[in-house]
Amino acid sequence: MGERVSRTAVRQAILDQMQEDRAQKVATLTPREAEVFYELLAGHSMSEAAERLGIKYCTVNTHITGIYKKLGVKSRPNLLIQYGAFRKKDEDR
Repeated sequence: MGERVSRTAVRQAILDQMQEDRAQKVATLTPREAEVFYELLAGHSMSEAAERLGIKYCTVNTHITGIYKKLGVKSRPNLLIQYGAFRKKDEDR
């Protein structure tokens, strides 16, 4: 007889795999894209991110386009929902 697996265990395995897939996508970001990514997750606007990183607003916009494409999201709310778990814990806002 096969081992019986609980729904909770299956659900957790699926969530773990999804998180791993997302981590692999985040790893494809360039160093500057990663900086912009974490600024967005911290709740900073594009203008704030530009100021904090010492780059132009249009450059942040360009990085966001690349981030969305690489991570397969189409909006900031979608980014926050799917990747919110990647927020830095010791974020200085």
